[in-house]
Amino acid sequence: MKTKKDDFVEIDFVARVKDTNEIFDLTREEIAKKEKISKRGMTFKPWVVCLGHGDVLPGLDKGLVDKEVGKEYNFVLKPEEGFGLRSKELLQLVNTEKFRKNEVMPVPGMQFNVDNMIGTVKSVSGSRTLIDFNHPLAGKELVYDVRINKIIENEEEKVKEFFDFHFHVSVEVEKKEDKLVVKGKIQEPVKKIAKEILERLLKKKIEYVM
Repeated sequence: MKTKKDDFVEIDFVARVKDTNEIFDLTREEIAKKEKISKRGMTFKPWVVCLGHGDVLPGLDKGLVDKEVGKEYNFVLKPEEGFGLRSKELLQLVNTEKFRKNEVMPVPGMQFNVDNMIGTVKSVSGSRTLIDFNHPLAGKELVYDVRINKIIENEEEKVKEFFDFHFHVSVEVEKKEDKLVVKGKIQEPVKKIAKEILERLLKKKIEYVM
């Protein structure tokens, strides 16, 4: 069986920076233990993604279509297929006093949220702090080793996995005639977004219950 656009697909992967072979993301717990990778709040388990809808990086999203289930694939993503090219416009000088007012002394390598953008301090010189708002992996080629475990066919499972992947929310789902009834602790903005996306993908009415 081959994958196609709009399929909900369960995958396992290990993602590395091509130049350094450094692992920056993975789902496989045995490799995480072997490589002594531990990140607070991260759980190592397969992802369920809907192909063709931006759940994963562009190059991977495209590459996973028309592939055999149960097989492993190696994808090399160019920067524009991954986290994008580096932009000089995302290097900004910020008045160091802005940090000091919050009793923070910036040093190279520190990350800050500045005007709702995450940036990394590159240098501090006198009254100026240079912050890089590019993604840390922008401009880098990436290597993904991916195994396609299965295609999710059950509609209730698709909805559960959708909420888990995108919103980290556990829900119960019941199929009733031509609709899918969802129960869980879901914030109102999430309900609206999820309803619109799922009804478009599944061609089924989504209803929420307390």
